[in-house]
Amino acid sequence: MITTTYTYVTFWSSDKSKKTVIDGLVKQLSDFTATQTDVDLEDFLMRFLAKKPLIDAHGIDKIAIYHTLLYDNQCNTEFSPKVIDLVQKIGATFCISTDCVQSSKILENHKLNFFTEYYQFYVLDSQTTSQTDDAGFWNDEAGKNRLAVLEGLLGVTVGKYDTIDVEVQILTEKPSLITDAEHVVETSLRVPSGVLQVKDCTNYETQLELNLEKGCYRVRISSFKLSSIVSDQGDDCYTVQIWKSRFAKTKLLVAKA
Repeated sequence: MITTTYTYVTFWSSDKSKKTVIDGLVKQLSDFTATQTDVDLEDFLMRFLAKKPLIDAHGIDKIAIYHTLLYDNQCNTEFSPKVIDLVQKIGATFCISTDCVQSSKILENHKLNFFTEYYQFYVLDSQTTSQTDDAGFWNDEAGKNRLAVLEGLLGVTVGKYDTIDVEVQILTEKPSLITDAEHVVETSLRVPSGVLQVKDCTNYETQLELNLEKGCYRVRISSFKLSSIVSDQGDDCYTVQIWKSRFAKTKLLVAKA
């Protein structure tokens, strides 16, 4: 059974000079470029088709529609002829992914409140040799995902240069998404030392230290109320969910803000 769907559109051009134009269109068409939850797919595509002349007029020649289905048992990924016809009329690549949501239990739950600087904090293996000042740490992908990734070290983007609230959960299984999160991203983190730490920036003080089974873990960062932040003040908060899992690439799940 499908429990939740996430849908959004991206577009780009083979002409690199159109980046500014594309950035403007992304904002103008935020009803489509921001992740939409549980939309009627046919209605979404029909509304986007109506915007296609605007995109064509700006010389945008590449469009991709991403549609993710979360399910708790079996998932039917067959789509109606109407959906297929609309995708063809739009001329887009239709990227479909499915993900099984399992029942997870919280083994540990820790609520933290600490001051951090430069809009970031860290989750890491205690013996990692990776450094936060590595030139490749905060690359373009890290900026988009609000998550920087090196071996044994994660940098989490936060919305303010101030005291933040962070909840850290150790789980038995992959959890379902928390529906009111404005941004959700997950990646893998190897913890060969068996000790996981949460540290602030820039004092790099340990805010939490957990003893875990040595191995590879999946780490999901859910960010809430980012839109409330004004001049480094707001009600934003963050949940870090961690469970044992095989290694997999970084995946952006929700990007509303």
